[in-house]
Amino acid sequence: EPAESAAAIRNSAIRDTLLEFLHDWLYWVSDADRARVGAAVDEADDDEWRRAYRRAIAVKDRDPVKLKALAAAPGAATQPPVVLSGLCGSLLIHNHRAEVQAVLSEAQRRHPGDFWINYLLGHFWDEERPQLAIGYFRAAVAIRPNSDQAYAKLAKALRATGDAEGAIDAVRKAIELNPEISLVKDLAKLLAPRGGLEEARVAWERLLEGKPSDHQSWYGYAQLCLFLGNER
Repeated sequence: EPAESAAAIRNSAIRDTLLEFLHDWLYWVSDADRARVGAAVDEADDDEWRRAYRRAIAVKDRDPVKLKALAAAPGAATQPPVVLSGLCGSLLIHNHRAEVQAVLSEAQRRHPGDFWINYLLGHFWDEERPQLAIGYFRAAVAIRPNSDQAYAKLAKALRATGDAEGAIDAVRKAIELNPEISLVKDLAKLLAPRGGLEEARVAWERLLEGKPSDHQSWYGYAQLCLFLGNER
């Protein structure tokens, strides 16, 4: 029951961490359970800014006016990075870029070592200013070197600035962490002008050894083999 859950949260040695991630859960939880989760967190957490934020995310981004108001409210600056990441993700859905930039920039100043804040800032700038995005993605991979997502994003930003060598290295690292077909195809595109398609084929072959069931993982591999004269 919510009261019992709230008491357990309040008395927990990791109360702050639980409260942070319960906001993420509250956003993704099923409609059938959202009211119970929200009630438990409301009883466990007295912060007024987060209480208003919970009401806003309970309707799944359908009230952008409330989200904008929360971004500008004085209490936003002191919120934990996990909560601010969720707020900015919701604001980006409605393309409120000015608010997102303000929140993330202040959050990065306060929490320079947080993975998600740096990752989101990189994502924020990767289309308009990829050179700036590179710095944030490099910070993200330094903080969490096992994140294939961050390496893939770093590769995209490096490629956009003309640094093909850097992009290839970043994609290789992403594939090493998570051999996914989209990454292998990105590697092939980067290596093609350099005559390095055999490396991409080998990486693709390793992925197929796991016998993935989706069509995309297989599509194009036979054609690549034929192009390279590999008909075995």
